[in-house]
Amino acid sequence: MALTALTMKVFHQLTLSTERGNDLNATKESISLAHTFEAVFGTSIGQADEIWYDRRILAVGSEDINLFDSGTLVNPYGEAITFSKIRGLIIINRSTLTWGAHTGNTSNAIKIGAAGANIFVFLSDSSDIIILDYASALMLTVNSSQGWPVNAGAKNLKIDAITAEALYDIVVIGIT
Repeated sequence: MALTALTMKVFHQLTLSTERGNDLNATKESISLAHTFEAVFGTSIGQADEIWYDRRILAVGSEDINLFDSGTLVNPYGEAITFSKIRGLIIINRSTLTWGAHTGNTSNAIKIGAAGANIFVFLSDSSDIIILDYASALMLTVNSSQGWPVNAGAKNLKIDAITAEALYDIVVIGIT
């Protein structure tokens, strides 16, 4: 039985203030930016009908997360998922300088994307990559009816632990 309800809110916020002073005065600048992506249950614009998430430990090397083939991923209720479009991708590199056996190691970065077989393309080209350093996050959402397409030829999300073991969380929100 597939999901029958879904409510989601992804909120990005930046609040920044700077100050530069001299003997007679201080100049202050501030900026506040916010963006909210909300979705409800369904398959149209502003909607999603499935979610997959996991906390993963990745040894040095890469893994391909298959977003398309039934049975590869299961939702929180143990049901197999086959995505056709992705609306949101959240990856948090939970590795720290003191995490695991790599105390003091500054290279717990993960690489997201890159060329390979049947690569899921959420960037402009299948050879593009994003490097996510330790204690960093990537949050991408798309609200168009297109989303990022997933199919037999574009199904594998490639994640690489570059030089050291990495601990990361991943959330995929999409349409089946």
